[in-house]
Order: sequence, then C-alpha cells, then structure tokens
Amino acid sequence: YLADALAQTNPETAQLALALRLSSQGLLQELQREQRLLLEPPRSAEWADAASASRWIEPAQVAAALPSDGALIELKRYLDPAQIPQDSTKPLPWQYRTYVLRPDASLKVVELGPAARLEPLIRKAYVATAEQLSDATELWQDVSAALLSPLRAAIPDAQEWFLVPDAGLHQVPYQALMPEHRIRLLTTGRDLLRLRQNPGEGGTAPVVAGNPAISNNLPATAAELRGVAQLLRVSPVAGRAFSTRSLKAINNPRIVHIASHGYWDEASAKEARPGMAVPATDPMLRSGIVVSAAESGSQAEARFNAADFLTLKLNKTELVTLSACSTGLGDLHDSEGIYGLQRGVQVAGARSVLTSLWPVDDEATADWMLRYYKYLTSGRSRSDALVTVQNDFRQHNNVSWRHPYFWAGWQLVGDWRSIQGL
Repeated sequence: YLADALAQTNPETAQLALALRLSSQGLLQELQREQRLLLEPPRSAEWADAASASRWIEPAQVAAALPSDGALIELKRYLDPAQIPQDSTKPLPWQYRTYVLRPDASLKVVELGPAARLEPLIRKAYVATAEQLSDATELWQDVSAALLSPLRAAIPDAQEWFLVPDAGLHQVPYQALMPEHRIRLLTTGRDLLRLRQNPGEGGTAPVVAGNPAISNNLPATAAELRGVAQLLRVSPVAGRAFSTRSLKAINNPRIVHIASHGYWDEASAKEARPGMAVPATDPMLRSGIVVSAAESGSQAEARFNAADFLTLKLNKTELVTLSACSTGLGDLHDSEGIYGLQRGVQVAGARSVLTSLWPVDDEATADWMLRYYKYLTSGRSRSDALVTVQNDFRQHNNVSWRHPYFWAGWQLVGDWRSIQGL
C-alpha cells in the first residue's frame, strides 16, 4: 500500500502504483486461464502468446491500446500505513482513489474519499433497488455524485471509459448510471492488451439452455429460451436435458445463454462433493446455477457451481449470459476481484460475460433478454445492445418495470464489441 499512499504527491510513484496494479490485479485468474489453455491440446496461438507475455505491464503499454477519446479508470481501495490506528479495535481507515490513464500515457490521480462514506451510500442504494423501493433512483444519483462526478470533472473529454472496479465498488451498476458514456467493464486494465488480439477462427453453434425440470419452475424462462434460441438459430436444451452432463459437454460454442435459478451463499461454503479437488471453504462453491437432477423423472434440483464452470471449454466463446438471480455476486478479494460465477466463466476462457447484480424478475428478465439478443443479432455491439435495452426499459410500456430493479442490474464484463456472423 506504500506506493498508493505516496501516489498523490509524487508522479513517479503514481506511475509505479499503477504499474503494480496493472501487473498484479487479476493475475491469479490469468494464470488459471493459461493453465486451462495448456491442458487442452493442441496448444493454440493464444496459449503461445500468453506463455511468452511479460508479467510486468507498464502503463504506456495499456495507454497505447486506448482509443483517442478513451480512458482507463482503475478504481482502487487503499490504506495509508501511516494512518493505521495503533488501537486494533478501531476500524481501518480505507480510502478510495482512481488512477486515470489516457492514450498519451498521461496519468491523473483522483481522490474519491473514505470507504466509510462511499460504501454505505452504495449499500443503501443497492438494498433500495433490490427491494424495489421508490427512492432507489435518487439513491443511485447520490452514489453517482460521490463516485462518478469527480471523474467526469477530471476527464471531461473522455467518452469511452474502461473501468476496473475494486472492493465494494463492484456492486455499482455503472452502465446504467452513465448511459451518456461508453462504459466498458474489465477485470483488469491488462485485459485491454489481451482483448485487442483477434479471437481467431472457430467456435461451435451457440448453446441456449435452462429451465430445469424442478418443482420451483420459472414460467417465463421457457419463452425466453425459445425466443433466444430462435434468434440464434438453434434448439434449446431444457427440462431434464438441462443437467450437469449437458453443461460438461459444452465444447467452445460462440455463445452460451443459460436461464435458470441462480444462487449465492454469502454466509457459508457448501460441502465439497466426494472426489472434488476443491476445498469446502472455496468461495467458488458458494455461487452457481440450478440444473435438473440426474435421476430420471425426479423434480429435485442439482447445482452447477462456479468451480464447475472452471472446467468448461470456453476458449473460443465470445459471450456467456447467465440469466438468473445474483450471478454477478461473489466473495470480494483484494487484487483478484470477485470469486464467483463471473470468475469461473472467465477462467474457462470466455471473452465476455453478462451477469446480474441482484435477484431478478422472471418475466421482466425474459423481455430484457429477448430485446438484448434481437439487438445483438442485428449487428449492435455487446455493450451498445445492453445500453439500448436499458433505455427501452426506462420508457417501458409496463410502468412498474421502469424501476431500476428490473433492468439496471445486468452488467457486461469483458469484450464490448459486436460478435461477427450472428
């Protein structure tokens, strides 16, 4: 934390602090992804590029990948060692700041203030949204004023923001709060170097799956699956066919769309199954989606967790959509982001993932997803399609669905561009 503490007063130290973050943020996730590439013969050109890449990333390398009106915005929670109280019973004085990198490699450090001020604002707005309270929009405006207004003032000419959240700032629906900007969410600023590479040829037909055969079914999900499958020109995998076995059989489809129940167990880890080489305390066991049980005719549910997603073959997959409750949540870890479904999908190789920040409504989600894929298959980029659907919902014919609970929680992380050939 020393480099972060000195970054405000020393430009060279600020460059060092950003280089440290670019080189370390999400590094374990990247190493896990490279291990997956190594284990899947034949070794691809992508694996060769990853194996030869330097682990140390200079800000100038990332700046060169930015568009002329772009900015990399690295949000960072840090602690000044000199401010740590000697009394261990007192809370640590965490602070937030942003490292803003421009295409000319110039760097600004923007202070955002104490975590004790920002995080309660975010939590209050989040709870109000999840509970569909009438003041949710106003509370998110308070978050925007505290978190985003200082950035707007610091970079008024930047229209394309490549934003990397940290710690408690992961629960902010950035793309919904800033429709006037082109927001691209990344796990690490280093992703700009990886994503500018051509994904290469390949990728099998899209997979559209969900609506498990369980007692607690989702009526609108069946219509969602049929509609998305029709737009992608495939047949859906649903009912008892939607199982652990069918998901394990996935082999690099260009798109994966899964619509089911989602879960995130914040309180405790699930027990590891016999033979699973993952500790029971692993947070990757606490989030997942519900699938059909293996027993023929059973309406019991089975679970496919984030650790299971790590084993899927998604190296040539452009987009994974997890259309279920709370699929974007997980345990927050310094320098590694969220441990949950999003991480499982990214380690498995997918270039982008669409997830939800909170529990979602079945019928509204079906409407949202059908609009999204309609825009996506018409040639719009992944991020433009998302913003367009959000704008649709702001003026939805169903007035109750204009509340941000129904549309603002969907977030796209990773590649923001269009998917060719849909």
